[in-house]
Amino acid sequence: MRTRSEGLERKKDIILFALGSCRNDAPCLDANGNANETSSCCNEFPVFDADGFAHWYPSGRKHHRLEVACDAVVLALGSVTSWVMVSMILVRSSRAGDSMLKQLGLVVYCIAVLWMLNVSAAWNTVPWKRSWRQTLMFLDGAGIYVMIAGSFTPIVLQCECYKMLALQWAIVAVGMTRLALKVCSKPDNKGSVGDPVQTVGYVLMVLSAGTVWRSLQTSLSPKAFQELMAGVLAYGVGVPIYSTSWLRFNMCVWHIFVLAGSILIYMSIYNDIAGGRLAGTPYA
Repeated sequence: MRTRSEGLERKKDIILFALGSCRNDAPCLDANGNANETSSCCNEFPVFDADGFAHWYPSGRKHHRLEVACDAVVLALGSVTSWVMVSMILVRSSRAGDSMLKQLGLVVYCIAVLWMLNVSAAWNTVPWKRSWRQTLMFLDGAGIYVMIAGSFTPIVLQCECYKMLALQWAIVAVGMTRLALKVCSKPDNKGSVGDPVQTVGYVLMVLSAGTVWRSLQTSLSPKAFQELMAGVLAYGVGVPIYSTSWLRFNMCVWHIFVLAGSILIYMSIYNDIAGGRLAGTPYA
């Protein structure tokens, strides 16, 4: 059982970590990213060097403490925003008396929003936590699949494009199965579960919307259609920034674009679908 002195030491470690520091008694992950299994310092918290850099993620370049702090603010904002958005859209749909099918589609969308924005916040906040790493890596990668399909679900239901909906979720099933097998086969993976095949899957899911382009235009209001396209564009612009891993603040900027894209697509669904016209009804 933890003694009072041990508890005080633990609190001290947490405070020092928040200030970007740590005790110097052999950290688990030093400033060069080298593991030291004999260390108990900060319970695996990365140690920032004299210049303020540390291996925040288990692989890749060092990140400055200011990068980590800025990204944490964006991630926290995304997490809080997700709960606000979900609450507002479900209340709007319920009060408007939307059909059960439309409300089901919105519930799926809300689960996707909560999944991606909250899991992303968790993963990028504690990527150094070895006991959680594999689970969070899987949930983070899977969350992107779910977010794409979940965002399109209420939209394609409004258009009554059921083949498109089936295609989206089929890709999700295949992608998540592959992702689970990949993560389970590499228990000591210190990097990212992302790879070119996974990225292609994400892109195909987005591009498949082009097969129902005309239906989207006729089923959504011009403003909602523009918001949808702007949201997709925000994601697209953010991808090369995310891929440019050597760029300072790239993760923070990437998450800003993700949050912006999420809000734009949310506006499209909230203003035009939740509490709106019956499914299959063209915009007059």
